[in-house]
Amino acid sequence: EDTAIEYDNDGISLPLYIVNAMKSRNSRTVLQWLGRGNIKDRVNAKGGSIGNMGLLITAAMCEEYDLVNFLLLNGADANIINAAGLSVLTSLSYGMSGDFFKAIKILLSWGAELIVRGRQMTSQELKQLVVLNVREGNTAVANLISS
Repeated sequence: EDTAIEYDNDGISLPLYIVNAMKSRNSRTVLQWLGRGNIKDRVNAKGGSIGNMGLLITAAMCEEYDLVNFLLLNGADANIINAAGLSVLTSLSYGMSGDFFKAIKILLSWGAELIVRGRQMTSQELKQLVVLNVREGNTAVANLISS
């Protein structure tokens, strides 16, 4: 396992073994990695090989809500964006093959914003996102993001 820390233009690079640990719900490995250095830097680490996704969205997608809160409590950027310019909240609100109501609720409580292409979502884009969620049966998500 490669445990070396690599830095890129966006800060610390997220090692693939940590992404795999998250996917297999091995929070212990993730917490150990976070504890091996400056946690403020590591909570915002991104994986270039996975579209610049970071720990926050990975934890949310894996429904590791305690870890999502832990990351945010330790300085994770609630509005961190991926390679496509989408924030975590935006990515989760588009469904990404799952129902992320609880994660969306947590992110909103931390002031997360709907960001597309590196800018705040327009009201027209928000309306389209709400309609999309209603069509997919995610009315709870639609209500959350539209409030």
